[in-house]
Amino acid sequence: MVARIGIYMVTVYLSIVWVLVASRPVMGYEPFLQEGYGEIRLGSPIDQVGGERSETSPPVELRVNLLRVDDINLDGQGESSSELPSADKTRLARLVGDAARFWDQVPSASIRVQVGGQERSSTYRNLRSTILVTLGSTPSGVGGVSWGAASSGQHLPLGILINIDYFRAVPDATILSTIVHEIGHSLSLHHSSCDRNLTQNIRFGFTDSIGAFMSYGRNSTQAVLHTDDIAGISHLYPALSAATGFGSVEGELVDAAGAAIFGGNVFAVDSNNRVVAARLSGMSQFQNLNELDGRFRLEGLLPGTYTIVAAPVDDPTYRIGSLPRLPFDSSHRLGFAPTILGQVVVRGGQTNDVGRLVEGEDRNQTLPTGHEWIYGPYPGASFYVAYLYDQKNSQWVVRGARVTEHRMHLDIEDGFYRAWVYARVNNSWKVVMWDILLTFGNVQAAPPIIQVPATIDVWAGDRFWTQFAVDDPQGSRVQVYMTGAPAGMRLFSRSLYWAQPVAGSYDIRILATNELNQQSTATIRLNVRAAETVVFDMNWSRQVNDVYYLSFLYSLDRGTYAHLAAQTENRLVVDVIKGRYVVGVLRIQRRPGYDRAQYQWVAHRRINLDSGTTLDLP
Repeated sequence: MVARIGIYMVTVYLSIVWVLVASRPVMGYEPFLQEGYGEIRLGSPIDQVGGERSETSPPVELRVNLLRVDDINLDGQGESSSELPSADKTRLARLVGDAARFWDQVPSASIRVQVGGQERSSTYRNLRSTILVTLGSTPSGVGGVSWGAASSGQHLPLGILINIDYFRAVPDATILSTIVHEIGHSLSLHHSSCDRNLTQNIRFGFTDSIGAFMSYGRNSTQAVLHTDDIAGISHLYPALSAATGFGSVEGELVDAAGAAIFGGNVFAVDSNNRVVAARLSGMSQFQNLNELDGRFRLEGLLPGTYTIVAAPVDDPTYRIGSLPRLPFDSSHRLGFAPTILGQVVVRGGQTNDVGRLVEGEDRNQTLPTGHEWIYGPYPGASFYVAYLYDQKNSQWVVRGARVTEHRMHLDIEDGFYRAWVYARVNNSWKVVMWDILLTFGNVQAAPPIIQVPATIDVWAGDRFWTQFAVDDPQGSRVQVYMTGAPAGMRLFSRSLYWAQPVAGSYDIRILATNELNQQSTATIRLNVRAAETVVFDMNWSRQVNDVYYLSFLYSLDRGTYAHLAAQTENRLVVDVIKGRYVVGVLRIQRRPGYDRAQYQWVAHRRINLDSGTTLDLP
């Protein structure tokens, strides 16, 4: 026997609920419970098997029932049914398609809703793989009802029934809102304490909360999903982005003596003074009426700063507009003084525990210090291992921390830090961040500092090599480039090299770019002087055991060898630049009876070469 678990009625101006079994809200919406307060596990309505939904699960399929099915035979108690008129069928199919798109277009929810065609069925006794939408008579003539079954610890939606007289009497916009509302029930959402008609007041100035389909109150003819509905469906059927894109606030509502306040309306007001999510205190962990507490949890909040308000459901300023029947409303605490807590910071993927909200208090939460480090999320990551190095103080802030969230809050000063993060995905490691320079807080980054000589004078033909320095104030790595260099000049790290300088003047521009894309430049004026050469002729004696000679000319003016070579002739004739030199010859011999060559100086001299010179050595 299928157990009917609830009938829900929507009129043009007022949304009413008949609660036949226990139910509890979760952040302003209420997943269904079985009798005896046992929790019903939310599964996949499409396959009725109770498995967890994901972004790859098939859509929930709505089918338009072409038969009129009245309330008396919803559970198979009767078989009376008749074919709907063609005009009714066409209009119903169109409005069901439009309504499905509202729940299908929530990017933070994994659930998808689509229209799957038509069907003829006069009974809803058996568990179905689809949700039927039909016209017929409803109890007391209410606008619409939705129903389902409790089976194997799971809420199984069966169908939606729209009152046929109501359907024919009101415009499309009203019927569209009714169908969207009942689809919300079929997806396991219950009515919310996030009311769209909160009375305007001086503190916040809000007049409504954008029009939640699942909330109590009037003016339910405009089809716009409220943030509370979006948060609710995202919490029940989260997409991957929902776990990290939303945050939550939890705490406990108590009176001045510290006793728990059960059934208080707790809601979050965003920076635009809009009520975005609500729930009743004491319902998040509700088990039975003997254990009433004041705990609350607001989930599905976008990152930002909120004001949390808690007030009785009948408060004249923060009241629920239509004062409908709420779960266990006979046990709700009425008449306590409202409490307001401002400056509540919500971060994605994290819960802000605000502690106790004491009735009558009006205060701000202390804003957290430090900075939030976000390094993901990485798809499929089971946990992360993070490292963070303080560049300024040369110390580790985080070293090998294993965390499950893709972000962490750090009590660190403004500055520059270097980061490494790895994600564990299916027994393998993935690089999320490797050796990246990060900026935290309001710090002024400085460009690289280049230190180069302004002018360098060299001789044409002499090998040129010079070094320069580049530093970055942030400790960032720097890329160095040059422009305006002559052909043949090379840049190696922090040095310039030119094997055969050509006479002329050159402006060589050094460019340095750091990891923050800041650039500095400096210019070196290189003057290459044309050299005046003279002929140097050097002779020395040959001995019988000579094999070859090592001859050299070392320029004392330029600090380099003008000539250094091995030769077999005992004479050297070269063109050299005028100046001061040390010249010499080393004799290499191989004597009989010796295994190794013998080395012997012929001679070496210090001379000035200002004109053609002949030098005779021994």
